[in-house]
Amino acid sequence: MSKSKYKPEYCEALVNHGKQGLSFDSFAATIGVSRQSIYDWEKIYPEFREAKELSKNFRELLLEKLLIGSASGRLRGSNAATLIFTAKNILGWRDTITNENIGDEDKTIKIELAYNLNQPREVLESPKQALPESSNEVIESEKVEVKSENNED
Repeated sequence: MSKSKYKPEYCEALVNHGKQGLSFDSFAATIGVSRQSIYDWEKIYPEFREAKELSKNFRELLLEKLLIGSASGRLRGSNAATLIFTAKNILGWRDTITNENIGDEDKTIKIELAYNLNQPREVLESPKQALPESSNEVIESEKVEVKSENNED
């Protein structure tokens, strides 16, 4: 087995990488090692594992602020399809669809947009804020009821 290329300063570099909205996997390319190397380091070095978690938190915080800024109209020129892809595939947001039929009299489908609100709320110093501080308010969910025209059970 060859000597590890791990350096303690990679912890801070990884956190800064996440603050730019970049992924853990792409960090490997920035330091010239394989993805397998950084996954091995995560298992071996507790401080690197913690840096990975912080990096992920900062990345998600930045992405959430960008999404909220776009949805509120404060961030112009954004693409709805890209935002939906980001929310679902990177942040883990999901459309929750529940069929709550009670008896035969009502065929109502409730659709609730569920957001992942377990992210840190502190303000990033870098990169520059995409939104003013007053934008830290988050809508937790939106509910829409749709009447079904289908009378099947």
